[in-house]
Amino acid sequence: ATASRYINEIGLVVNPKTCIMRTAAGVPFLGYKVWADHRRVLRPNIVAGRRRMWGLASLLRRNLIDRREVETSLRSWFAHLAQADTYQLRTHIVDEINCQLEAKC
Repeated sequence: ATASRYINEIGLVVNPKTCIMRTAAGVPFLGYKVWADHRRVLRPNIVAGRRRMWGLASLLRRNLIDRREVETSLRSWFAHLAQADTYQLRTHIVDEINCQLEAKC
């Protein structure tokens, strides 16, 4: 209530879709859940990215796509992931992709 009152006092208008909430629960924003001291990637983004990488690895294994395209896509996704606390996730994904490329999975 205090935040809403302050916003009105300074003459701003809040969009009806705006939700003012405590940050202790984390705030979903641009594919992340953001807290005051850290960020996590939302699970649906991880699932979609993994599917995309498995698909690219499959295309690469069948020589239907250039390795450079796969590397570019992987670097782009890893840059997104690197904005959150994802070191272990990225390491695991690299292992998954290597396993997929070697057709051991």
